[in-house]
Amino acid sequence: MKEKLKQIGDRLSSFVSSHKKAATITASALLVLAGVLVIALVLSGGTKKNAQSEDDKKMLKDETVKVDKDKKKGENETTSADGKKNDKKDDKKDANSETKDANGETKDNKQSQTDNKTNNTGNKKTNVANNNSAAGNGAQAANNGTAATGNVAGQSGNTQSTNHGAANQNTNAGAASQGGQTQGGQAQGGGNTSGGNQSIPVTPMSSGTDTNQGNEEQLYNDLFNLGNRVTISLDIPDSEIQKLQDDYVRYGNGKSPIYRRVTKMTVTINNTSYNIYDVGVKMKGNTSRCPVYNNGDVNSRNLIHLKLSFDEAFDNTSYYGNEAINWDANLRKQRKSRTFATLDGLELKWNRNFDGTYVANYYGNIMFRNFGVYAQNTSLANVRFGGYNYGVYTIYEPVGKKFLKRYMPGANTGDLYKCGWSNKGANYTTDSLNSVGVETPNRQLTYDLKTNKTTSNHSSLKNLINQINSNSSKQTFANVVDADNFVMFAAVSYFEGNPDDLRNNFNNHYVYFRNGKAIFFPYDYDRCFGITTSNKDMTQYSPYASETALQGNQRNPLYNNSIIGRTNNYTAEYTNALATVANSGWLNYANYKQYYDIAKANYESVAIPDANVNLYKKEFGENRGQFFDRQALAFSENNGYRMSVSDYMSRIYNRYVTAMNK
Repeated sequence: MKEKLKQIGDRLSSFVSSHKKAATITASALLVLAGVLVIALVLSGGTKKNAQSEDDKKMLKDETVKVDKDKKKGENETTSADGKKNDKKDDKKDANSETKDANGETKDNKQSQTDNKTNNTGNKKTNVANNNSAAGNGAQAANNGTAATGNVAGQSGNTQSTNHGAANQNTNAGAASQGGQTQGGQAQGGGNTSGGNQSIPVTPMSSGTDTNQGNEEQLYNDLFNLGNRVTISLDIPDSEIQKLQDDYVRYGNGKSPIYRRVTKMTVTINNTSYNIYDVGVKMKGNTSRCPVYNNGDVNSRNLIHLKLSFDEAFDNTSYYGNEAINWDANLRKQRKSRTFATLDGLELKWNRNFDGTYVANYYGNIMFRNFGVYAQNTSLANVRFGGYNYGVYTIYEPVGKKFLKRYMPGANTGDLYKCGWSNKGANYTTDSLNSVGVETPNRQLTYDLKTNKTTSNHSSLKNLINQINSNSSKQTFANVVDADNFVMFAAVSYFEGNPDDLRNNFNNHYVYFRNGKAIFFPYDYDRCFGITTSNKDMTQYSPYASETALQGNQRNPLYNNSIIGRTNNYTAEYTNALATVANSGWLNYANYKQYYDIAKANYESVAIPDANVNLYKKEFGENRGQFFDRQALAFSENNGYRMSVSDYMSRIYNRYVTAMNK
């Protein structure tokens, strides 16, 4: 007996010594095992020595394999891929999930397996039904990768299911089943894997499953077709609206970077609706920003410009704190690539300048596009926000990477800047070079970089500004500016008469560098065709004038070195472009009125916001704004400011003819 105990002790000692790197807990386990063997030997009386000897060898062999596995597992769990210590999630599981049954399995995991089998059966049936009829009874099936969480994503009492990326996906190749139940709109992860128990974090975005959009390009065209009536309903709880208000107070005109969560966005185009869940929303604008609501009353709202994001992940802990979402990597990738109608977001602007026709900005943009100038697609929509009718907004496609890919395929890797009136405005003088970069909430810039944010050294923009300020020759201009683009941009801008544009206020445009040359895009032309609160427009000036509507004499070298005066570098080209626009029919009010009539027919009945929604606005430099009567937003062909579109078109054309006859 003593001999046997000595042999076992020697074996165990030798074994532990040869595995010094194993976890301490493993060594302890072996000592316990030795004790058990001692008891077993005493009880057995030392019989069956040969059988025990073979069993001991087998036991030690098995334990050697186990320790090796534990050793590898310990090494893997000690340090993660990013060099941080692993928290060993298995040790932090809820006590309920660690309660074992007689077979050594966790009760929750057994239930998860049962639920997954049941759900997979239901999903198979649902997918068959959805393949036969996409509409079905209101359930939406996403056949490729649309992520939903929780055991059931319900809409109108009907079950929604997915084939790939679904919350209850039970995989055969060791992938994790992402079961769980939804509590308060947030899914609690806790499925099982075929390789052991391991909780995988899943998104709490369990509001519902996005509607299958079909052909997104066609949907894009439908969305921006003025002939279609579009309604955008944004379901957002008061708690998120209150956060928007807090963001306004915190950042003011500093432009909050934080998106708040719209539970469901419903876009209805004529009679077809599309649901998009968990959409980001934040306030948009510069001097137009105002409180989201008044005097602490979330139901006393003000009209505000909005920016929507379809790919916001809500996972930035510095913004969302303990509400930040811990995504599974694959689900986050899906979210960051999510689009609606090919877009990653939308911009929504209310009719702040009280354009009674509602289509001045729309008409201005399609006029630019008609003459080959890159401009956003825009249209109108009735916006309903947090339970209230906000009236009729202009919707814009964002200018960014997707915009560039759409209009400049194969040549969309250059720097793109949004240029606005910060400091001295985007006047392209060398003085403005000190305001170039990527904006932050507390640092507004004249030239705000929108692409290549981490890699650009701004060499293209700096070269443009330095070149046109140091040399006024035509060749120098042509080396750094797409001259054809600029000449037509300037000609159309003159006739549209926006006093707040690149020429008149060094504002409201984008500059993009394609192969080192600057291309200009118009932006925010809601003050064109006489729709202006400044009582100033281009009807007072010749197309060759050195005066500006808002900035006195012209000091922008883009204009001074190209089209200002009658003998400039591009006077001949500019004169031809002016004639092309003047004689095109775009300055014929009858053409404009066709668009007005379409807009009025679609939206007149919803143009006046609900009684709880106020028209509050303040102009640049004002400490306090004023409230306007909601009737100021009624459709009106004559407009409420300065002159009608009809009068404006007549005046600008006559000013052009007078200039040509001199």
